[in-house]
This record gives sequence, C-alpha cells and structure tokens, in this order.
Amino acid sequence: MARTHKLILGAGLKGEVTEILTSGPPRAMTLAARFNDHATGPDGKEIYSNKVVVIARTRWGKIVDQSDFYEDSNRIGELDSKLTELGIDAV
Repeated sequence: MARTHKLILGAGLKGEVTEILTSGPPRAMTLAARFNDHATGPDGKEIYSNKVVVIARTRWGKIVDQSDFYEDSNRIGELDSKLTELGIDAV
C-alpha cells in the first residue's frame, strides 16, 4: 500500500468517490468506499485508471484497520513503468 501512495504524488492521480457505506456506532464503525481513480500524462492522454474499494474499521473516528481492493492491481506497476518512461518522479 505504501508504494501506491507514493505514486499519487508524481502521477497526479485523481479520483471520484462513487459510494460510501457505513455500519456501527462512532466508537466502532466499519465503512466501505468505492471510487474510481485515473491519471493523465503530459499530453492529456489517460495513462492509468482503476476501480478501488477501501474497507476501514474505526475506533472513535480513527482508522485502526484498512484494506484496499483494486479491480486490477497490475495497473499500479504499469503506471510506475509509464511514469519512469515519461521521466516523471513517482515519489
């Protein structure tokens, strides 16, 4: 997961939350968020897109456990390669 977050800085990833689900009281909440993310290259062409679901468990508003599920996790490595090819620092 840490590598994914580093890619966000160099790639200019943008996302759109499409759905949020919550369950439980504030002291022990579970939430799930679906979102689509994408990045475009310097020429304006899309170089990455993916669909993601994040499931998090919280205690009094602080995330204590999180899992991320990607439609295609191979796309993250492909984005890293594309950024290197374009000379964009992914960190």
